[in-house]
Amino acid sequence: MNRLKIPTLFIKTPLYEATTGAEAQGIVDAPQSAVIFAWWGFPVIADHSSQGGMYRLRSALPRLTKAYVDGTTYVCVFKKRGVIRGADIIVDGKRVRDAEADLCIYTCTGRKPKGETEVWVTYWRHK
Repeated sequence: MNRLKIPTLFIKTPLYEATTGAEAQGIVDAPQSAVIFAWWGFPVIADHSSQGGMYRLRSALPRLTKAYVDGTTYVCVFKKRGVIRGADIIVDGKRVRDAEADLCIYTCTGRKPKGETEVWVTYWRHK
């Protein structure tokens, strides 16, 4: 089991790997667990906003906030609201999998405009 830590946002949660969308959904639905998986080959960490303080991602500060995943340090480079549309996460009209980053951490905001799920998206690079 891995662990996600973002100390300045008071996020500290177990992190489990998933290989399928159904498996990932089951993990994020479980209490106190986040999931790491490849979304079209791009590494993504997700959890519900109410669990483990993930709603605090909206307070991440690009170039200042650091995240730790099992000894690897990442620094936030971007944050913005996006949507899950079909099989993609879209931010500013672009797919997350096309981002110039090493990792995406996202959580749902609880809003569902136009049948989509709104999400807080943060991009991270190895430090």
